[in-house]
Amino acid sequence: MTVAFCGGYEETLRRVAAVVAEGGQVDVMVAYSGMLRALLETQMLVPLDDLITANGGAAFLADFLPGVMLNARVDDRCYGLPLAGRGGL
Repeated sequence: MTVAFCGGYEETLRRVAAVVAEGGQVDVMVAYSGMLRALLETQMLVPLDDLITANGGAAFLADFLPGVMLNARVDDRCYGLPLAGRGGL
């Protein structure tokens, strides 16, 4: 696994887009909820629902505040997770 700090959110988005445009893959990135729709339009995201289900479903999501989780949902699909759960970082 390679970990890279790309700067702020916008620079991270540009670098991720460049990797994807070259046929590469980025497994995880940090973004803010306002970027979600733009990321979906570029088709750079995949829903996490199957991963969440495989890891306990509702029990897995119980660690996150429901209101914050709404920021990561579009059309009843989950595309992200908060950085911290109920216990903080």
